[in-house]
Amino acid sequence: MNAGTFLLLSVPGFPLLMGLVLALGGIRKTTLLLAPWMALPALLMALTVTPGTSLEMSWLLLGTSLGIDETGRVFLFFTSLLWLLAGIYAAGYLASQATRLRFFTWYLFAMAGNLGLILAQDLAVFYTFFALMSFASYGLVVFEGTAEALRAGRIYIILVVIGEVLLFAGFVLAAQAAAGNIEFDTVQQVIAGSAKQDWVIGLVFLGFGIKAGVIGLHFWLPLAHPVAPTPASAVLSGAMIAAGLLGWLRVLPLGEASFAGWGEGMILIGLGSLYYAVLVGVVQQNAKTVLAYSSISKMGIMTMGIGLGMLAPQVWPLTLTAILIFALHHALVKGGLFLGAGMAAKAAGSKMQRRLIIGGLLILSLSLAGAPLTSGMLAKLLFKFPMMQITTPLLDWAQILLTLSALATTLLMARFLYLVWPQREVTGKNAAAPLAMWWSWLFLLAVVLISPVFIPLLA
Repeated sequence: MNAGTFLLLSVPGFPLLMGLVLALGGIRKTTLLLAPWMALPALLMALTVTPGTSLEMSWLLLGTSLGIDETGRVFLFFTSLLWLLAGIYAAGYLASQATRLRFFTWYLFAMAGNLGLILAQDLAVFYTFFALMSFASYGLVVFEGTAEALRAGRIYIILVVIGEVLLFAGFVLAAQAAAGNIEFDTVQQVIAGSAKQDWVIGLVFLGFGIKAGVIGLHFWLPLAHPVAPTPASAVLSGAMIAAGLLGWLRVLPLGEASFAGWGEGMILIGLGSLYYAVLVGVVQQNAKTVLAYSSISKMGIMTMGIGLGMLAPQVWPLTLTAILIFALHHALVKGGLFLGAGMAAKAAGSKMQRRLIIGGLLILSLSLAGAPLTSGMLAKLLFKFPMMQITTPLLDWAQILLTLSALATTLLMARFLYLVWPQREVTGKNAAAPLAMWWSWLFLLAVVLISPVFIPLLA
């Protein structure tokens, strides 16, 4: 077994094994020390393994195929980094061993599903890991056990079940059209010429749209984020919401043929999500709820990108690059904002600490709004390039509205900063946030700051 194959197995295998040890009552003390670091193999793989590495296990499920390509590498990088830093943050955030035990059990299972689906190369494996991630996340949503958390969990799990049913139906139709071949490349080509293409596209769009927070399917997001622990909110909004986007990229026939009706519809839905979420978000009273609506708004931009891929396959390479960069930017910045909100809630004891929190949140907010010299500005510019290649009234308006969205996001971030601003002094040795929280948040902030340097290299 070479190093690449070992890493492929360890990416979902290590967190899954550690989660089972915690759930079954094994060597919990050691496992809890290792649990925050279980995303490290995935990060190493994203940074070191050459795209094209794959592993076939014909004896598992319908024939399991794991591998990494260029798209998967980008998703694996920001997803594993966010899970790693949120896990380290959680080690300081959760005070007692009992709460850490319960939290990391669900956390590790959800992580295994999220990382595993990125490496999946066929419908069956993707569906299995996606379901593991979705159902395990229920434990993170209801973790606090309050009435609000249980209500949010109830709505979340209902939508999860609906989404899984829709995806199962869509995947079965896709596999049927492909004569039992369930590899993504074959499925995408077959869907493009299938008589049932509209059924498959519709079911897949709706099924993954629930996870991606598409307008009309977004109800769980603003309910789940305020009640979940801060590190869980960071991965829910930064990493797991992107799993819906990756599902669209893997299954929909993007770049294969033009589907004008679906493309225009998705662009309109994306624009609706973009501005609806801002209008609702600016009147919220909870800072984490504001961030949840911000995620819905930003996923609207990525929905527009999927619509552009359906509408204009000739510019799909440019569009895919824009989507990947925007997803990376959003995951890192939104994860930083959620972790920063948790820092502000601790009301750090010294003026220096409070100024550092305020400064970090300002930088992250400006980046999300697309201020000059930030990753947000680069991500939005990349989105405009493929749109400029196609001349239609809808895309002309979409470019204008995309430009104006910077102002809309600025208003939303101003509301967030007003609600989260650490204003009170706290005294006592234990008033400040633990070092694990500080180091993980500051590291993520540093990555966001230098991202305008490495994002052009990725593009």
